[in-house]
Amino acid sequence: MEKFADRQSAGKMLAGELGRYQFENPLILGLLRGGIPVACAISKSLSIPFDIWIVRKIGVPWQSEFAIGAMAEDGYIYLNTEVIESMGISESSLNAIVEKTTLEIKERIFMYRGALLRADIAGRDVIIVDDGVATGATIYAAAGSVRNYRPKKIIVAAPVVSKEALELLKGMVDQEIHVIEPENFIAVGAWYDDFNQITDDEVLQMLNRTPGP
Repeated sequence: MEKFADRQSAGKMLAGELGRYQFENPLILGLLRGGIPVACAISKSLSIPFDIWIVRKIGVPWQSEFAIGAMAEDGYIYLNTEVIESMGISESSLNAIVEKTTLEIKERIFMYRGALLRADIAGRDVIIVDDGVATGATIYAAAGSVRNYRPKKIIVAAPVVSKEALELLKGMVDQEIHVIEPENFIAVGAWYDDFNQITDDEVLQMLNRTPGP
């Protein structure tokens, strides 16, 4: 199975898949930071407006990259209770992580959106985009959050997704669109030749914004 050259080329390929469908008053919401170049490429290819939706992974205290859940910008939280219990994470430790995550999200809102209002979602087909979906925690939190603003439909779109994530997202989203679904997922970065970290400046340039309100 071939890899994507980078996020931009992955976005163009994903746009090809999305272009097969008709959407009503669509809006693309890219997830920070890796989902932004993908969302931007789709937006340009299909002439669909795009914006950000801020979601932060909630990681294990001793291994922050291992997701036990995620929090969206409006406070919506998804937690994998089975994993939390199996790892013996106490309620006090979990509360501390959630508090830290809340502060990080506020900082990101200030950085990326400033005084701008959230995008108008009500009655629209909302396409949530990331550069890949591994556990599904971040996308699940994003979809749960977006659902609060009464969209017509929620579509999740990513170049590469895991079977585990697809199972988790059943019932939460109306449609899921991807390019590849590997048997052996490994990690999102494994499916890209260039998976360099996206900087704050690059995100702001793609959004045509400057930091702060």
